[in-house]
Amino acid sequence: MGVLLEPSRKRVAPYQAGIGEVATYTLVLVNGGTAPALSAHLHDPLPGGTTHITGWASSGEYAFDEGVHWTGPITPFEPVTVTFRVTVTTASLVTNVATLDDGYGGVVSVTAWLNAERVLLPLLTRAN
Repeated sequence: MGVLLEPSRKRVAPYQAGIGEVATYTLVLVNGGTAPALSAHLHDPLPGGTTHITGWASSGEYAFDEGVHWTGPITPFEPVTVTFRVTVTTASLVTNVATLDDGYGGVVSVTAWLNAERVLLPLLTRAN
């Protein structure tokens, strides 16, 4: 069919946050193929150790129900951006995996990691 979603990507900023702090996930959905993905669907479960604040998409339909859901077309070389914000509720390494389906049976996953486990070490000095 000429739909290629492999260039799609995901990131979180900041990559390290403590309890009560806000992190923003950004997904860039890219169709590097030659045919439009007219009924693409993104499912991104809410990462454990976080609560959803808000979200939006540059096109298509954005919804939240136990996770981010986006549907819409992805035309070749016209990326769609999906962004959502969370509050960190648990100190842990948060792994967030989203699944993007092109509507023709092609599925890719994109992952972002948030370090919500801050480790502070004492600073020791040694006299020489």
